Amino acid sequence: MIKRRLSIIQLFEDLNTAAELHNLISQIDELIESLFKFKESMDDKFDRCVSINYKLQVMQWVRESGVDIQDRVSVQRELTLLKKELSSIPTLKITIAYEPKGFQMKQLNSWLAQNFNRKILLDISVDTDIIGGALIQAGGYYKDYSLRKALSEVSVSSIIATTLK
Repeated sequence: MIKRRLSIIQLFEDLNTAAELHNLISQIDELIESLFKFKESMDDKFDRCVSINYKLQVMQWVRESGVDIQDRVSVQRELTLLKKELSSIPTLKITIAYEPKGFQMKQLNSWLAQNFNRKILLDISVDTDIIGGALIQAGGYYKDYSLRKALSEVSVSSIIATTLK
């Protein structure tokens, strides 16, 4: 009987941003590098290289593959596969006027998952000049939903309307 592995989305449901993904992949890289370098137990390697936030999920990924956790070559192969799977999660770049709180990030991630039926990571940057709204980039598309743009369009329209009277 083949054991079914949890999906990346189920296993890393708390992974919300591109920065968190980058951090996790860096930790996995450090773990891969340490596999053949240091003489310590696998548990110690995981403890040293992977943050408490993701250690259990990374270990679960390796264990659910069915490989022996002491077989360093197999663990390396599974960690490389995990990195590939994590890297395939799409990212939505969004610029907003303020630094969002944790609960706002979770709400936005939940909304994206429900509306697009998939996990989407956020790459958020802050630009107070946009005043409100958002600038959104994904898959080669760019859309400006900022208040700055709306106000500039209103101002230009007002100037044109006043000039043409």
